[in-house]
Amino acid sequence: TSVRHSVVCVTFFTAFILYLDRNCMGEIVKSDVFRAEFGGDMNAIKDALSGFYLAYALFQVPAGWLSDRFGARGMMTFYIVLWSLCTYLMGCASGLGMIFAARLGLGVAQAGAYPTSGSLLGRWIPVAKRARANSLVAFGGRVGGSAAPLLSAALMTLIVGFSIGGFLIAGWRVALVLYGLIGLGIAAWFWRSFRDRPGDHPDCNAAERKLIAGGEVPPMPGVGQGRVGAVESLRQLGGTLRGLVCSGSMWLMCIVGWGTNVGWVFLVVWLPSYLKDVQALGDVKGGLLVTVVLSIGMFGMLLGGWVTDY
Repeated sequence: TSVRHSVVCVTFFTAFILYLDRNCMGEIVKSDVFRAEFGGDMNAIKDALSGFYLAYALFQVPAGWLSDRFGARGMMTFYIVLWSLCTYLMGCASGLGMIFAARLGLGVAQAGAYPTSGSLLGRWIPVAKRARANSLVAFGGRVGGSAAPLLSAALMTLIVGFSIGGFLIAGWRVALVLYGLIGLGIAAWFWRSFRDRPGDHPDCNAAERKLIAGGEVPPMPGVGQGRVGAVESLRQLGGTLRGLVCSGSMWLMCIVGWGTNVGWVFLVVWLPSYLKDVQALGDVKGGLLVTVVLSIGMFGMLLGGWVTDY
């Protein structure tokens, strides 16, 4: 059987919708219709969108711990449902306060996505192919992030908007509602396709379980071992955190992650402004160069997974 391939496939599309929901607002807030509805104060709009980044940073560790504690299947499904509902609610927002609250919820839910997907791939993919699987999932996120501006702009252009009971249903609202509904569908697909362990999946036969078992990660303490008391749960968490804080490898990984994201944020946020303001390039040429850089990065991601496994 090849259930492990369907697990990678659904996780790829989970990453796709994750980045689509995360990045789509960048294109939406540029639209004249959106600015007309919310006053056109770009500082206020940016403040409303910034709630995502604060929540996303603060909930990385708690969200990962919850997935280890209660299982990747249930928590990942919950995270997808939550951020899809938040995206849906942004499409129904009547003010910037509601958008800020929805973006906070989006950050909380999406904080658990990559820690959880890393955990589930560790349980479903043999060591020899694990880097390629992770690179495919991360590639899905980059595809979603790259598609977000174009897809959102196309939907806003095609859907001119209509009125129901005096409430304007603009194209940007339809786009967000549609993204939210697609996310709920992916959540149902994920729940159907995935189990916390290959041995729990009814479609995974003995040969596939044997293949996976060559590199299967043993369960974390507390996972699948029944309910434990609050004191015992906190003791386990404290022991895990002490082990991480004292790990030299973990500190090196954190430094790598920090440095990588400084470069990534520059490329996706500030490179367009740098090319225009410092290098005096026109919008078309500057946009083309940014696209080339990000496209090569996507190719490098896939190549990096293959090289790592090799």
